[in-house]
Amino acid sequence: MSKYCIKCGAELEDNAMFCDDCGAQQMMQSAPIKEVASNQVKMSNADNKKMKESGYGIASLVLGIISVLTLGALFLPELLGIIFGICGLRDKSKKTSLALTGLILSIVATVLLVIVLIV
Repeated sequence: MSKYCIKCGAELEDNAMFCDDCGAQQMMQSAPIKEVASNQVKMSNADNKKMKESGYGIASLVLGIISVLTLGALFLPELLGIIFGICGLRDKSKKTSLALTGLILSIVATVLLVIVLIV
């Protein structure tokens, strides 16, 4: 056995058409395992560079933090934080973690405002 999977680097039978571990279709000649591993690192770095944070997500997070610190008294940051958070979550080509965090903080601040107004 001197053939390795082009995707995951697992050792394969010489006549294998598909990898038993990951199911990737194999080419006729295989690359050495070190070359496969370096190609995977290059691909993952390229994927990470493509997936950047959205400007909406960053804005939503900043507005969410401001909203919570002011206990919702300003109202405008909560509203904008919710709007920017939703816009950031809708952009699937970008990461959404900051948008989600900002959205949650803005909603929490809005709930705090309602509680303060009731009490």
